[in-house]
Amino acid sequence: MHRPRFSRMANPACPACSGLSTFVVTRAIDVFACNDCKLIFAEADSNVIDCHEAFWVDAFESIQRQERKAREMAPARGDLYARALGRPVRSILEIGCGLAPWANAWAGIVYAAVEYLPEVAEAARKRSGADIRTGDFLKLDIPERFDVVFCSQVLEHAKDPLAFLVKAKSLGHVLHVDVPNQASLTSSLRRAFGSRSYGMLQPPHHLRAYTSASLKYVLERAGFSVSLCAAFPNDHPVFGQPGHRTEWRHKVAYAVAAAAKRGSLLAALARSAEQ
Repeated sequence: MHRPRFSRMANPACPACSGLSTFVVTRAIDVFACNDCKLIFAEADSNVIDCHEAFWVDAFESIQRQERKAREMAPARGDLYARALGRPVRSILEIGCGLAPWANAWAGIVYAAVEYLPEVAEAARKRSGADIRTGDFLKLDIPERFDVVFCSQVLEHAKDPLAFLVKAKSLGHVLHVDVPNQASLTSSLRRAFGSRSYGMLQPPHHLRAYTSASLKYVLERAGFSVSLCAAFPNDHPVFGQPGHRTEWRHKVAYAVAAAAKRGSLLAALARSAEQ
């Protein structure tokens, strides 16, 4: 039985820009679209929405491979950060580091991180020896300022992405963020055939789904000057994920998505607008 729809004025405000929203569809939860910034979102009760259990099982099983891949990718990323910064990178803060595969990838760069889950943070700390702070990023007192702030697959879990990005701007000169791409080929298939998901909005874990337009919008609203906001396949040598799948079918999917410029990874590079 279909539940009655709310009127437009009763729909929730956009968590990125506070704009009016329009009801889109119900999957496992009601899905809305912002009329202004075009963010796709569902309502969230908690400030941080955790990953599903299977994610952590895979992360623990593949951490050695992720660490090797991060070391391979770090030089190219470091060069990219240095060009954006205008000088060599001396410090990096990672938000939502998980098991911290990037912790020991940066030669000569001070690395610190934040991880929300205490048990995951402790495992990462023991494994890497890195400075990993535990807790909700928005509530933590972080006195230092870093050259680069990096967060991968985190913003889609944040209840208040604007507040998250405003705090990130206060802590660093350059921001590198990536999120699942709502405009990807994979997302289109999920929107067409999914019964629980609506593209990259996957309740109860991913409750914000970004396109390049909505990600750039919220970054600029937070005070960043955006130099790059584009889609990439998960195995991209610079912007990819060290934990990407390596089976042949995934490699084929990455290649097809790259050719169509509709990869599942949406990455942005930005600087504080006043810098």
